[in-house]
Amino acid sequence: MQLEEWLASKGLSKRHLARSLGQEEAHISRICSKQHFPRMKLAQRIIDFTGGEVTLNELYAKKEQK
Repeated sequence: MQLEEWLASKGLSKRHLARSLGQEEAHISRICSKQHFPRMKLAQRIIDFTGGEVTLNELYAKKEQK
């Protein structure tokens, strides 16, 4: 599941995730929109935060072309 999709399914905001992980909201937004990939340490923290519902492959997947 993509991170933004996971946040929506849980009724959580990017701001909530950012604060929970000690990150800037803009950084989380760039990760959600695939403009930036998180460093491995942050990726693991996101995976842990989502209980494994967002995977490493999904965090590092390229943005889908329409």
